[in-house]
Amino acid sequence: MPDLLIATDSPAVFAEVCAAVEEPGTSIRWARSGRAVLPALQQRIADLVITDLQIGSMGGLAVAMQTTLEAAAGRLEKPVPMLVLLDRW
Repeated sequence: MPDLLIATDSPAVFAEVCAAVEEPGTSIRWARSGRAVLPALQQRIADLVITDLQIGSMGGLAVAMQTTLEAAAGRLEKPVPMLVLLDRW
């Protein structure tokens, strides 16, 4: 079962991404800030992190850099693929 972690502070963006990726058997979790991504991954590693480029407290590029560095240092069980989105309408 695929496990996706969506990181955004926007309920509208979360709903749109869910609508695009949701299917039976897919687990979707929501990190409502960039700082919440690493603890969520430490609790349970995701198959993919989809992050908003412009999260208020910690942007998508900083999240990608942090998770890459944590995986390289062995503090995450494996590297996690990241998809960074820009939420412009």
